[in-house]
Amino acid sequence: MRIVVFGDIHGNKYPLEYLLKNEKADIFVCLGDIVGYGPYNNECLDLVLKKDNISIVRGNHEDMFIKGQVDNNCSQLAKDFFQKSYSFFNKSYVEELNKIPSMIQLDNTTFCHTLLNKHIYEDTILDPLLKGNFFIGHSHTQFLRTNPSGFICNPGSLGQNRNPLKKQIAEYAIYNTEDSSIEFKNFDNKLIDFIEVLRTHNYSSDLIEYYKNKDKQS
Repeated sequence: MRIVVFGDIHGNKYPLEYLLKNEKADIFVCLGDIVGYGPYNNECLDLVLKKDNISIVRGNHEDMFIKGQVDNNCSQLAKDFFQKSYSFFNKSYVEELNKIPSMIQLDNTTFCHTLLNKHIYEDTILDPLLKGNFFIGHSHTQFLRTNPSGFICNPGSLGQNRNPLKKQIAEYAIYNTEDSSIEFKNFDNKLIDFIEVLRTHNYSSDLIEYYKNKDKQS
């Protein structure tokens, strides 16, 4: 089975539209954080909810949009982005967001937004008892780490790459269940167009600068 795994879209419909139009898969799996930061929350939700062969797990930004408030542990920049992005959100989607599970299990592979509610990176120390195959998002960092009992893979962010040198790149992964192979893929995420969208939606200069500045992360 060919599975296209992606996540962390964050209200940026351009790379999501491109991926769903140009990539072929038996199933697509979205690792959450469809909403937040950008203004195209409703449009992104429409794209993933209306496609028959997409399975979705709920991310922390979906949880915040369900509650209508930002997590207290978020940075001030993330809080400012939430207030702006949430203002474009159609609250009628809350019912659909509540239906999205926090985890999907396919054979011996678990798809979830993150583990232990943490930002997991390639060098993060994890419990050695953690066993099996995991696809996660949340940290917006593409990596694959293997161990004798399986792997942990982050396909990267489709709509908000946080690698300072790759902000204009959309990243995702192809998982072949027949041989458990993983292929990382990427394409141009139309960042220049997205920045212009932020301007037309009256995002503040500080928020726009976050996408333009290669040194800023949140």
